[in-house]
Amino acid sequence: MDDSILDAEIIARGKAVRREVLGDSHVEQSYAVDHLSRPKVQLSEYVWSKIWARPGLSRKSRSIANLAMLTALN
Repeated sequence: MDDSILDAEIIARGKAVRREVLGDSHVEQSYAVDHLSRPKVQLSEYVWSKIWARPGLSRKSRSIANLAMLTALN
């Protein structure tokens, strides 16, 4: 996969947070995709690496904000 958007250490930090939140089996299944779905995986890596792994809010607060946004968007 082309990870040129982010540094390897930033991606690793995002993967660690994602595994803690969603579990290993879910994360492994998300990487088992064809070449057409790779942009979706890259977007997911970006979100977990740049938003969920950055300091400032607890995971609980991020989850609540995420649920509020999804609810607002219907």
